[in-house]
Amino acid sequence: RVFRFAEGSGLPLQIPAIDMIEIGAGGGSTARVDRLGLIQVGPDSASSDPGPACYGLGGTDATVTDADLILGYLDPGNFLGGKMTLDKEAAKRALQNAVAGPLGMSVEQAAWGIHETVTANMAQAASVHAIEKGLNVTNFTVVPIGGAGPVHACSLARKMGIDRMICPVGAGVASAIGMLGSPISFELAQANMSRLDDIDWPHIEAMVQDMITRGQNLVLHAGVAETDIAITISAMMRYVGQGYEVDAPVDLATIRTGNIDAIAGNFSDAYLKRFGRIEKMPPEITTWRVVVSGPRPPLLDSIRVNRQQRASAVSPKRTRPVYFGAEAGFVDTPVFDRENLGPGALIDGPAVLEEVESTLIIPPDFSGEVDDGLNVIVSREDQAP
Repeated sequence: RVFRFAEGSGLPLQIPAIDMIEIGAGGGSTARVDRLGLIQVGPDSASSDPGPACYGLGGTDATVTDADLILGYLDPGNFLGGKMTLDKEAAKRALQNAVAGPLGMSVEQAAWGIHETVTANMAQAASVHAIEKGLNVTNFTVVPIGGAGPVHACSLARKMGIDRMICPVGAGVASAIGMLGSPISFELAQANMSRLDDIDWPHIEAMVQDMITRGQNLVLHAGVAETDIAITISAMMRYVGQGYEVDAPVDLATIRTGNIDAIAGNFSDAYLKRFGRIEKMPPEITTWRVVVSGPRPPLLDSIRVNRQQRASAVSPKRTRPVYFGAEAGFVDTPVFDRENLGPGALIDGPAVLEEVESTLIIPPDFSGEVDDGLNVIVSREDQAP
């Protein structure tokens, strides 16, 4: 999108794409004070080179990572599993120059202001995105990924009124894990606009069958066994005169028989789920889609093997002061090595769970439990399982 939170402000695509909203909020996002004396974070970033001031690579801008370090969320001696040492004094200087000095506050207050601002930006973006889809954000579960995601997850969930989070193992490399754990899949689409009462069904059947054949050839060439191939057919549909579509599932039998009622019913169900209403207009199909895919590959086999080496009850490896807001201030908080936590492990907040790629912060009013997939299920105390 060209403008933040502005629906339809991006570049139009004529190909299927994942619907996402990006707001420029990450560990490298830089903080500053605007003309109104308010803390602003992002969308500009220190990126990875030179990166946050605490990286010690020449960066001088105050970033979210610098703020998280000051608040005790990150261990300067155990970043990247101890492979990288963070410069806390450099982080203090950056925050003093960019925020604390101009606003006449302490470095710790500035760090908390940065943390709250970037988290509020994420919460607002998620809430707006849900409203655009006619959804209630409180009905969802937060899945934080990225190196900084688990640091902010509980604060983010609290601001959105969400009581449950699924914090996956290896959150810092979750995108790579997702790619490796995704099935080989090809999507084919063919435009063919027509109203339901004016469709040439033999032509559509031949067109869809051709897309299926092409998709199967691609998947077979990628090494998938013919018996493992799955095929999904759908139609991009809308009411006549609209400029947007919803995806309605269809099967070959429906196409062969020209079952208009079945397709119209599937469209109505999809439209009602998306927009909460049904229009009194005739529907039309704009595009036919075929997805041909293989089986989902085994995911995280190495973690499954490691599971037997983990314990359901582990003592903290140390404690450190962690900031949990102006009222609580710095709280002496137990720090756990997440790699040692097995299924069934219970963690009451406040707690810090460290792993090589990321750090999970559990505030005093939250608790966590490790499930069979080694995800940490984090809930508010009054909502905990």
